[in-house]
Amino acid sequence: MINAIAWSGDHPSIGSFGAQIEMHLHELDASHLLARNHPVDIVFQGDFKRGSLEAYHIAGHTPGFTVYIHNELLLICDYAFPRGPEIRLNPAKGDGTIREGGQGVLEITDIRGLKKVCSYNYITNFESWRKDFSRAVYTGS
Repeated sequence: MINAIAWSGDHPSIGSFGAQIEMHLHELDASHLLARNHPVDIVFQGDFKRGSLEAYHIAGHTPGFTVYIHNELLLICDYAFPRGPEIRLNPAKGDGTIREGGQGVLEITDIRGLKKVCSYNYITNFESWRKDFSRAVYTGS
């Protein structure tokens, strides 16, 4: 059972309260310049599920960028910000990969019954966020 999700840099660590937290990182990010100084316990490939936590590799502004779903919560980190009508995809990678990954997020979250989305600096209602996020993915505005 997962009782805690702690953000470390751009990626979450998962574990139970009172237990050591394990840092999971996609293999494509494990050697990334931004991640080299962070301890990593488990390097993974592709997608995985552990208890109620689902991980989906979508790429984006880092090659191994992964989004997570925990129960009715989407953990998106800094893939898109700020919330609301002004939402934009992270401009850190301008080669179209982030837009393709955004399409993946929309597919993964379709008909999931998610209630909330958690970014690196906000938590908001999922349905209204998804509408704004979809516009940013498909129109860029």
